[in-house]
Amino acid sequence: MINDILVARDFSTSSDRALQSALQWAELLDATVHLLAVQVTNDNPFAPAEQRSGPLERLRTRLKSRTQSDMAESGYDPGSVAVKHEVQRGEAAGPAIVRYAKRAGIDLIMMGTTGRRGMSRAFMGSVAEEVVRTAPCPVCTVRAGSDMLAPERPRRLVVPVDFSEPSRMALAYGVRLAKRFNTSVALLHAIENPSIPLVYGSGTPVDPPEGLGERVEAGLLNWFQEVTPEGMETPAHEVLVRTSAPGKAIRQEASRKGDVVLMATEGRTGMERMVLGSVAESVLRRAEGPVITARSFEAALLPK
Repeated sequence: MINDILVARDFSTSSDRALQSALQWAELLDATVHLLAVQVTNDNPFAPAEQRSGPLERLRTRLKSRTQSDMAESGYDPGSVAVKHEVQRGEAAGPAIVRYAKRAGIDLIMMGTTGRRGMSRAFMGSVAEEVVRTAPCPVCTVRAGSDMLAPERPRRLVVPVDFSEPSRMALAYGVRLAKRFNTSVALLHAIENPSIPLVYGSGTPVDPPEGLGERVEAGLLNWFQEVTPEGMETPAHEVLVRTSAPGKAIRQEASRKGDVVLMATEGRTGMERMVLGSVAESVLRRAEGPVITARSFEAALLPK
């Protein structure tokens, strides 16, 4: 399911955090980590020396040296995790990352959500969002916090479900990933209360129909059973139904240490809207823990 993890490296604090998480996940999943450094071309003769194009071998040497020191600082033996190093030159980092993912058959891309200006000016937030939108596989974004302690081992997958087909595929993917990680699954649905327009003299929310929460819970449990493969031991799970805006519900529920959000970037519209692109983007930008997203998890469920 996840055999090859790609980490986009620009030597920033956030990309260091992504590497830490990738090494941890690779060890748990017995996966290979691919480290990709992109040298963004800059032909401006007045640019600082560190921003100009240079020999790729110099970048590869720096990548390998930094990896060795980062692994040593994180307590990993050189042979404990399989690591491949790759350097590329391109006009933009996002397309280079996506091209490599397609060519190498990557199962998961792991990126920091912010970066820095410098030699490659590679991984600003806009680049991470571009990769999320165009990647051929799921993308996990991690954000560097105020400390650089070792990342928490995944303990619970929080899967938003809006009863759209993309969210169903995300749940199916989450069930299988939870089994690999030996974690629990939290199925989350947010019921948004519509408001009476102010033109009618009131802007107060309208309560949802009686019994709606119970019907949603039953529907979530039914989906969970349907997407669990026959013969697989059912992962520990819980059902969470909240009356709240979707993005807020996701961020509040995925606030425990070790929580990982897993969500589709497309969903349904209407009262039960859960994982539309705008909601996914707000979660990506503000979530404290890792967030795994994909336009559709269907392809990721297919055997290689």
